[in-house]
Amino acid sequence: MGVEKNLDKAIGWYRAAAKMGHPEAQYNLGIAYIEGIGTDYNPGKAAIYFEQAARAGITEAAYNLGLVLENGLLGSPSPREALFWYKKSADGGSPEAKAALDHLAKALNISAAGIDALVKEKDLNAPAAAPAPPVKTEKKAEKKAGKKANPEKISSAVKKAPAPETLEVADSTPASGDIFANDEPPPQEDNSNSAIVAQIQEQLMRLSLYPGPADGIGGPQTEDAIRAFQRKNGLKMDGQPSQALLVNLLTTDLSEDGASSNQ
Repeated sequence: MGVEKNLDKAIGWYRAAAKMGHPEAQYNLGIAYIEGIGTDYNPGKAAIYFEQAARAGITEAAYNLGLVLENGLLGSPSPREALFWYKKSADGGSPEAKAALDHLAKALNISAAGIDALVKEKDLNAPAAAPAPPVKTEKKAEKKAGKKANPEKISSAVKKAPAPETLEVADSTPASGDIFANDEPPPQEDNSNSAIVAQIQEQLMRLSLYPGPADGIGGPQTEDAIRAFQRKNGLKMDGQPSQALLVNLLTTDLSEDGASSNQ
């Protein structure tokens, strides 16, 4: 929208946003991995991102995770796990999930009461999810993601899909920049200042600007490393950790010549 289409950079920004706890970005990465859009087909990573988004309230993510589990894309079918996520999505208003839930429950001969007991059991045993950091946008972002995964593609595990329509994005769009190198689905971080400092320290270590440790405790050594990064990338040299600085660090690729986007 207003720029040349670039899936590589789009995926890079989705990864940066997902690492900072943005549910819609996590959902869109799940779609990218399950359909091989802009990245390699990888149902394992898709499932991780779908679960993160689902636990943050994205009903489409819960439905797609159910499809992945029911069809055994992680190794073998997990129908009871699929039931759990179908139920979560159906309770959020997804008609597709409601249909899938009814069909699978009938096949497994599980009653509505049995489904409720399963959900209650899994909710009690589920680890507490860390709160997602707030995402600032010019307008309030809705709890809605771009496109739904195609159940037929998930069922047949097609590794590549035709070029899709543009994925829907949140209301504010970052300036163009380099792709952040780490491709592993990260856990959601808490929103404390020490968590932000620790993430900044990790990225400074990745760029060989800070010797460690990434303990979340700021100090002169951390500030000097931040200033070195800011000087190298034409940013204001204040030496202070911030969300904006973290995004710049996340979108700095080691394969480049140290170039970084300016927020």
